[in-house]
Amino acid sequence: MFFLILAAGMMAVSCTSDPLLDDTQSGINTPLDTRSIKGDYANANQLASNLMASFRNKVSRTSMVAYPDYYGGAYINDNDSLVILTVGENTDKSEFVQRCKGDGFKTLKCKYSFNELNGVVEQITSFVSNEENQSEVLDVQFNGAGISNSENKVIVQLSDISDTNIAKFKAKIVDSPAIRFEKSEPLQFHSEIKPGSPIANGFIGGVNSYGSVGYRARYNGMDGVVVSGHVMKNQGADLYLGETTTVIGRCQRLQIGGKVDAAFCSLNSGYTCGTMIYNTMYYLNSTTDYLTEGQTAHMSGKYNTSSGKVAMVNYTASGQMSGMQVSIGGCTVAYYNSQGGDSGGIVYSDDYDILGIHEAGGKINNKNVGVYVLADNINNALFLTPY
Repeated sequence: MFFLILAAGMMAVSCTSDPLLDDTQSGINTPLDTRSIKGDYANANQLASNLMASFRNKVSRTSMVAYPDYYGGAYINDNDSLVILTVGENTDKSEFVQRCKGDGFKTLKCKYSFNELNGVVEQITSFVSNEENQSEVLDVQFNGAGISNSENKVIVQLSDISDTNIAKFKAKIVDSPAIRFEKSEPLQFHSEIKPGSPIANGFIGGVNSYGSVGYRARYNGMDGVVVSGHVMKNQGADLYLGETTTVIGRCQRLQIGGKVDAAFCSLNSGYTCGTMIYNTMYYLNSTTDYLTEGQTAHMSGKYNTSSGKVAMVNYTASGQMSGMQVSIGGCTVAYYNSQGGDSGGIVYSDDYDILGIHEAGGKINNKNVGVYVLADNINNALFLTPY
């Protein structure tokens, strides 16, 4: 029996028959406080996690998260304190004490509710995701848009932030006072393209893509793994072990668009996926989580194992995939390192809960960032159950 280590290169998946990779060992995790949780951050992180969980309790197939209209967002500031933004004058702090299961946070008044900011992002996403609008998207040099809770703004990223180009964006896509424009470079969607590989027939254009394994899941009774959709490219494509001709599975479900860029690949007889995270001694939980700004995300992929704080939420990433302009909404941006081949790598929380899979990389203010697709969006779209 072969065991796949989570987030190893999808075309270079580590395998072993070592019983230490069995799930019975999943209870030996130690907290990540030696890496990222120190001092007040531990308390702020727990309060933030409880707050986010209180919104996710209303999860359904049609409504992932429900926010009250007086909620403006939340973030962990540079002093490691949780800050909760509120709209209006009559917000009762006791409700947030209940949601956070503690009172060690600060509240500040803000102008826009989180629902209002989400509405602006959804307007942008709806436009840039429409194939009929791709010439306009390219014309304004749109790279992405997401919510900065600490600024209480929607950040729109363009390659050109001249007054003329901003005016074009406002005229063609959306004009809102809640938007701040920011110069950025185009995102790099991280599959690694190599010509002449032995599995070229399974992919578009006679080339093969390399990526990383995300997390294990079940679909309709089949055990398998979640990987990047833009790495697999086609439903029915074979999943190969390493840079070899060994077929270990097949793509059963795939979606590239909306809020999902992911595929589910069933595993052939003789292969199973463990929960040990690649390049670590930690084990992944089967539960999912959602972070807010200032909390720490950890990514493990084929080439990088990296951590960093969340910078933006509900982010729409836009860029070129196989020569086509593609936009993926509902993502999260965090300050971690990544490169080609890391796509699909697992992104997880301080508590080893599944956050999602790595999508793309770029820079914010000359700092490396990674973009990840949320696990909840993937699981709901593809009807998957992590285990």
